[in-house]
Amino acid sequence: MGAFPRSIMLAAASLVVPGLATAQLCLGVPAANGAVALAARAGIAWDETTYDGGATVNLPGPLSASGAYSHGMLYPLHRPANGVSGGLAYEVSRWGMSVCPVANAQYERLSISGYDASHTYSWTTLSLGVTLGRTLASWREAYLVAHGGPRLIYFRSVYRDEVPQPSADGPEGNPSLRPREIGEFHEFGGHAGLTLGRGRLYLDAVVDGTSHGRWEPAYTFSLGIVLGSEDS
Repeated sequence: MGAFPRSIMLAAASLVVPGLATAQLCLGVPAANGAVALAARAGIAWDETTYDGGATVNLPGPLSASGAYSHGMLYPLHRPANGVSGGLAYEVSRWGMSVCPVANAQYERLSISGYDASHTYSWTTLSLGVTLGRTLASWREAYLVAHGGPRLIYFRSVYRDEVPQPSADGPEGNPSLRPREIGEFHEFGGHAGLTLGRGRLYLDAVVDGTSHGRWEPAYTFSLGIVLGSEDS
């Protein structure tokens, strides 16, 4: 899903990189209090390639929120899918690093229309997890941050096949629609990433996996810019 808020509170880093001590970095977004981070992302997985744009807002205090719009290509169906996602994170610094409980939600939809049929697929993903972040190195206005953590995922898929079928209750040839098919499951997931930034610009690279996907790696690469700050 999309971009999610991140945080890190390290006094040593803040002496070198202004604003980093109040930045949301536990998921890789260096937005200080009151700042907004805008990012463009590309995701690569075995069954899908996605591109999305999103924003993360570091609200005054420990809370931050994020949202994104995505467009992707599903390889098994060879059709594009569009989606929206959002998330909340609450920073609780522990053990000299940033610790953030996070909640995320994502909805994707794909439609296929033909001469005599219409098919709609939709996916809803909800997740709860904890992310950790820590500065590995900092110099002048540059910094390198490691982040990652586990999560519990609920996944629901809906498929509606709108191909007219003979009705059992009516005369032959009377059209009816097939009922929708629903699949649900729970799984575990985890990710690890590195954020490299200088000033207001940053790059983020993440590898992600889930138990249902047999831990097949998925990769996400982000380019972002931070607008505003608590001092602006």
